[in-house]
Amino acid sequence: MFYEHKKILFNPKYKNLGLITFPYVFIFEFLAPIIEAFGILFTLFLIFFGQVNWTFAPLILFYSYAFAVMISSIVIIWDQMTFKYYNTTGEVLKLFVIALIEPFLYHPMIMFFSLKGYFSFITSRELAWGTMTRQGFEKDKDGNDKNSGSKEPEEKSGIFNKLKKNKESDTFEDIKP
Repeated sequence: MFYEHKKILFNPKYKNLGLITFPYVFIFEFLAPIIEAFGILFTLFLIFFGQVNWTFAPLILFYSYAFAVMISSIVIIWDQMTFKYYNTTGEVLKLFVIALIEPFLYHPMIMFFSLKGYFSFITSRELAWGTMTRQGFEKDKDGNDKNSGSKEPEEKSGIFNKLKKNKESDTFEDIKP
């Protein structure tokens, strides 16, 4: 993507896209897995040659871990203060538990798959999903889909359904808080 659109990167002609968005994506999304991989290899190199200051290494590791958990926790708290996307306390507590294990499980997986994708792109490996065949939907005796678990489609309640026009009167329904 960056090679094809290299003229946009750091180009003031493209305003915010060239000066803010593209540089952000390039540095923090594209280069981050590469820098992290070199950091891990360099750390292993330092450990192998005995150049690690073991007095401060656990402190720095704890600081990095605490910072990652803090950022995730702030996001969870912010969501609860603004959107309240998660309704139950159990869901929110699960998010905090995930925030505790994310630096050890999810983040390394993201880094690995990013590097794998970069390698596949550089080596020009052809990646394909394979052949996908359409299956369609089977109908039962009543004319309902066999694949869906319910006979009637569920009506989701939400602001968009409340804003739908009433077909008979051409007026909008009032939104009740």
